[in-house]
Amino acid sequence: MTIAIIGAGAAGLSAGLTLRTYDMITLYEKSHGRGGRVATRWHDLPDGQRVYVDHGAQYLRDETPEMHRLMKKLLPIEELNDIARPVWTFDAANQISAGDRQQNEAPKWSYSQGLGTFGKMMVKRGSLQVRGEVRIGKLAYADGLYALFDTDNNQVGNADRLVIAIPAEQAADLIAA
Repeated sequence: MTIAIIGAGAAGLSAGLTLRTYDMITLYEKSHGRGGRVATRWHDLPDGQRVYVDHGAQYLRDETPEMHRLMKKLLPIEELNDIARPVWTFDAANQISAGDRQQNEAPKWSYSQGLGTFGKMMVKRGSLQVRGEVRIGKLAYADGLYALFDTDNNQVGNADRLVIAIPAEQAADLIAA
């Protein structure tokens, strides 16, 4: 059985890891990166150091035993570091505040090279096949098979089963198309 997963964000990657025992899984991701809104950029400083900036999600939390077990199972948790600092936030008027005190007291996990490492690690750990820079624009279903088309109307794949793991508004537009 073949499975196509549209979206290589946290939900798509998690689905890929869960379903990886099937014959063939291909994830289709519109961007170059892996992890969706979990994304990191870096800046090289004049002194040769590199600073990593998470511009999506900034950290992971394992508030429940179930989440802790999932993180240990899916992620190289030994590489995660508690950022151990309060998270400051901007309000609507661009004023900086200390953020939620109770949330700041709980561990906040990230990687030394930014949380974008999360997507790379999930792909590597699951040996997942991800086709990047492919934006799925249309689906067709006939004779028990889904055909996937990019936004230029080129057929980019077929699958017996389909998982749509993109934001709801984008999913609704894709299904409507």
